[in-house]
Order: sequence, then C-alpha cells, then structure tokens
Amino acid sequence: MKRNFFKKLSFVLASAMVLTTLAPASGALAAGGPKLNSTKKYLHLGRVEEGTNEFNFNIKNKGKGWKYEWTSANQDVAKVNAKNGVTTATGVGSTKVTVVISDKDGQELEKLTAKVTVRDNIETVKISNLPEAVLSVGQEYDFNRSYVTESGSSKKTSGITRWEVSPATATINDKGVFVASEAGEYTITANSFQSKAKYTEWLASKDSDLVTATVSEKVTVSGGMVDAKQVDLDTFKVTFNSAVADAKDKLEVYQMVGEAKVKELVKKVEFDADKKVATVDMYTI
Repeated sequence: MKRNFFKKLSFVLASAMVLTTLAPASGALAAGGPKLNSTKKYLHLGRVEEGTNEFNFNIKNKGKGWKYEWTSANQDVAKVNAKNGVTTATGVGSTKVTVVISDKDGQELEKLTAKVTVRDNIETVKISNLPEAVLSVGQEYDFNRSYVTESGSSKKTSGITRWEVSPATATINDKGVFVASEAGEYTITANSFQSKAKYTEWLASKDSDLVTATVSEKVTVSGGMVDAKQVDLDTFKVTFNSAVADAKDKLEVYQMVGEAKVKELVKKVEFDADKKVATVDMYTI
C-alpha cells in the first residue's frame, strides 16, 4: 500500500509539472499583447511646422493577419486616419482615440484607447480697455485683455492670462480688477500661460520661457480730498486719501460769495509725517 501511494504521488507531481510546462504563465499573453506607443498625448493647434499638431499612434506587438480600425470620439477636437492612426488636432479640448484590433476572420481581439488633449496657446495679448481718465485712489477698475492664438483664433483658447501690478501700493486679482491705495503711476502687466499648471510653475521659478505672451501698460492714479475741517477763522485741516507730495504748491482755496467763487490767499501749508493731512493757514483780510 505504501509503495502504491508513492507511485500515485509521483504520477500526480509529474502530471502537474507537464501541465505547468504546457500551460502559459498567468499574464504572459497580456505582457506580450498589443500596446499603443502612447496613451496620453498633447497636441497644439497652429504648430504645423514643428509637427506638434499631429501624432502617429502605432501598435507594438502586432500579430500576423490582424486588422486595425481607428476612431476619434470627437472629431471637432482631433481627427484620426481610420487606417494608420495618424491623429491631427482640429480644435481645443480633449477626446479619446480608439483602435479596435481584430483577427483575419474579423473576430475582435482587443480595444485600445488613448487620451488626446489639444491646446491653442495665446501668441499675442493686449490690454483692451485702458482707462480714458485718471483713476482715483480706492477706485476699482476692471481691466480686460484680447488675444490671438497660435492658430489665429481670437475667440477660443486653452491658455490663461494672469495679471501683475507694480508698485505694491496697488493690487490686481486674477480677473484683472485693479485698485490702488496711494496716488502715483502704476504698471499693469498681463501674462499668458499654456495652463494653470504652467502658471503655478512660473510663480515658483519666474522662468520667462513659461510665458507665451505678455504686455504692459501704465496707468495714473490721483489722490483726492476726503475731509476738510475749520480750526479757527484763518486755519483749517484738509485730509487726503493718499500721500500728496505737491499739494503745497497746487492747493487752492475758494470762498463762495453768493454764486461767485472767490479765490483766497494761502499763507502757509504744512503736512503731517504721512503727507495725508495738511494744515492750511490763510491771510487775514
């Protein structure tokens, strides 16, 4: 009995070894099966000379007698040659390119897909609505921009524009809304980027190569009087909303006599340390 048991066990082990040798290892076919040369591709409208407006999808590990049919889920974004997989950008957006692989008898063997994203970068940018008049301290102004992309479009782009202002006594947000806290001359800059990711990268590195287009314009902001109080018969205080450097020479005082405006003679003007509050002494008549 013992001898027969070992004979049976040897037979079972030998059979298992033969089956293991004949049967393919798990995943061996998948590893050697058909694959795309890329599953994620970025294309660019307008870059015909550089060749980045199209891409030739190919299949690795082709089988004998296999047939291939290529399609695009959205031909308004990218079209694909049904026979050879050459994909050409047609519009901004994303789509899927699919190839169905079948054998010589028409039996479907595999379906492979790749994501295609088409960009159209801003090539030139312009600040389109510069203020016609001098802005005031605290006044909000919404700057706009116009653009032309690499493909010549002025209506649709995959790029973004972000704003800068200097000096730092003014702010401007991502939408172009500007406001200054002090009078002076400011430089407004519109920078265009391929994507938000490229803009974030630029914030960290300030690499000018990441900017696809840029434009700068100057705007003037003036200060204004916000309050005036009489101290005595010949003296009053004037408060401005920002530092005023030249008010001492330009300050004029008028008195209304009936409907007439009569200019008064200024004796002395003195400013506080911030140059925002002026003490004005008048000549006594």
